[in-house]
Parts: sequence; C-alpha cells; structure tokens
Amino acid sequence: EVVPGDRMGVCARNMMRRYLTLAVDEAGTVPIPHEWEAGRCSSMLPFLCAEYGLVHLARVQPGEVVLVHGAAGGMGLAAVQVARAMGAHVIGTAGTADRRAVAYEAGAHEVIASRSLGFADDVMALTDGRGVDVVFNSSPGEIMAQNLHVAREFGRVVEIGKADIYFGGVMDLRP
Repeated sequence: EVVPGDRMGVCARNMMRRYLTLAVDEAGTVPIPHEWEAGRCSSMLPFLCAEYGLVHLARVQPGEVVLVHGAAGGMGLAAVQVARAMGAHVIGTAGTADRRAVAYEAGAHEVIASRSLGFADDVMALTDGRGVDVVFNSSPGEIMAQNLHVAREFGRVVEIGKADIYFGGVMDLRP
C-alpha cells in the first residue's frame, strides 16, 4: 500500500545518520497524513516520552498541578500539551522571555524563569505553599534537588535527564 512519493514517518534504531534503508514494515514506519503540515513536528519521541512519563508513570489526574521544566524545548512542549490534555494545571519554566512566550502559547497556565533557583519560591507562591503534584524534569544539578522541595506530599517526580548520571552527580535525598 506504499508507493514511491508517499510521505512516511520513521522511528528506528541508529536513524540519526545521513541515509537509512528500511523495509516498509520494518521498525516504526507509518504513513504521514496529507493534511499534516511539514515542519510542525520533527519527532514523535518527545510525545512518547511525555505520554509515558505523565500518563503511565505519574498517573496525572484532572485538576492536578504539573511543573514542566524546559517548557519551551522539545520534551517540555510535548509535556505541556500532554498534561493539558489530561486536565492538569501546568506551570512551566523557561530561561528567557521569548522562550516563556513560547511555553504560554503551547498551553502552560503560568511560566516562570528557570535560570535561577528562585523558581522554587515562585512555584510555592503560585501554589499557595502546597507545591505541585507532578514535576517533569530534565534539568541537572541543583534544579533537580529543588524539585524535591516543590513536590507536595506524595507528589511524583518524573526525571528524564541523564547529565548527573553521566557525570557522577550526587543529590541530597533528605527532602
């Protein structure tokens, strides 16, 4: 059912190279609908990650508050959209005013600066001191540690970053 000239989406091992040859039914090949506009989505992987993290791991419920770090990046934009689709209230973080505007456009209810550790105080102020139900994070170091302070009691932290693992980072787990 596939003919030369059909637009296809592909998800396969070792696909980050100049050329890749696959059989039509090999790996994750799917036809791309004609109504999809080119350039709107370069990868489904951020959505798969957000869906798995927020739906299956964190089990986000309508009305819960979700903090999405890097809300203007690929993973963050997907997480904002998935959390909103689940009925969550979304607080995003982003480093610049332009990137905060992108996160707002994607659907975040509030977006705060991420370049300082003051984000934890901002989150606590936005939640009247209660904290958030779910943190979706890929930021390393002290930001990751501060997430334990902004997660409310029985809150969930979905950590998708690997920098601290690769570089031997240590985190205080007392909170």
